[in-house]
Amino acid sequence: MKKRRKLLVTGLFILVFFNNDRLIKAESFESKGEVGFLKNSTSPPIVNPLDPDVELEIDTEGSTSELSIDYASDLEFGSNQISTSDKTYYAAADVLVAKGSGKEVLVPNFVQVTDNRGTKVGWTLSVTASDFTTGDGRILKGAYITFNHANTYDANSTGDAPTVEQSIALEQVGTPYPMMIAANGQGSATWGIYFAGGEDDTGDYSVTLSVPGESTKMADTYTSTLTWNLAETPY
Repeated sequence: MKKRRKLLVTGLFILVFFNNDRLIKAESFESKGEVGFLKNSTSPPIVNPLDPDVELEIDTEGSTSELSIDYASDLEFGSNQISTSDKTYYAAADVLVAKGSGKEVLVPNFVQVTDNRGTKVGWTLSVTASDFTTGDGRILKGAYITFNHANTYDANSTGDAPTVEQSIALEQVGTPYPMMIAANGQGSATWGIYFAGGEDDTGDYSVTLSVPGESTKMADTYTSTLTWNLAETPY
């Protein structure tokens, strides 16, 4: 009887031992998730600098370059009486059309750029002005444009904002002036610079043209060409 009881106890011990071994034994296997991105070469939408959720229509065809200047406002200083005094004239706000609604939208003068290279190595937006000249080549000597109240806007909420100077005077004809600089890690996707601030919400008084009283003025229209350049590396 004692011998049978001993054998029964031994059998129970072995059963428990093997059951525990089955519970702690496990096996693993790794799988992967993968996604790739290609450089974006589609034409980016032009957006309202004061409300980037609103797209705007423009007459010119947008750029499809990976690093592009999408839009730059023309500056309209109006028709003014000839004067022998030093004068400052103000560029009117830009008037564009909201996409979809077809309504005219009054926005500050602005420049929009897009970086879809996918590298985050930075860039520099600069501008060079020519002389104000008539159609027959007469120069409005000493006249120059000043951009004031510069602000950046982000069309994609990327958060890595480039830097701008609050006020830049294009006093030297033919000289490039840096307007917006994205250092390494900044400026991806669509960004812009607009000129408005304080009580000047629409930018009617933020871009100026200074004209010396001593400069000879003809009863004609003078035009300056602003050449915007977007370089692939910081300034």
